Amino acid sequence: MSFIKYCNNLLENILHSQKRFCLPNLIRLVIIVVVTGLMSVGVVSSADLHVPSEYRTIQQAIDAAEDGDRVIVAPGLYSGRGFRGISFEGKAITVQGASAETTILDCEWMDRGFEFHCGEGPDSILRNIQIINGIDACGT
Repeated sequence: MSFIKYCNNLLENILHSQKRFCLPNLIRLVIIVVVTGLMSVGVVSSADLHVPSEYRTIQQAIDAAEDGDRVIVAPGLYSGRGFRGISFEGKAITVQGASAETTILDCEWMDRGFEFHCGEGPDSILRNIQIINGIDACGT
C-alpha cells in the first residue's frame, strides 16, 4: 500500500469512526499532515559532492550538482581539463576548497579558472580556492 493511500485510509477511519479520537490516532494524523505538507512544498536537501574522491574534476561535480549542493574540493594542486574554464551552469551551489593556501587551481595559461555567465546569482558561491596562471577573455 502506498504512503498516500495509507494516509487516506487512516484519515477516513478516524473521521468516520463513531469512537472519540484517541491519542495514538490523533498523533498519526498530525504526523501525516506534517509529512504530506513537507512533501508538497518540495523540501530540498543539499548534498556534498567531493573532489577528487567522488568526482574526478570540479566540472564533473558541478555537472552532477543541484541547487543548494556544495562541491567540496580537497587540498591539492589541480590542473588540466575540468580544472579550468569551469562553469557553474547557472546553479545556486557553493564550490569550496579547504583553504586558499592549500586548494589551488593552475590554469596553465590556457583559460580562466571559473566562468559565471549562465545567470548565476548571489547563491552561486566560490570560496577558499586559489587560482593561478589564468588568462582573461582577451588571452592576457
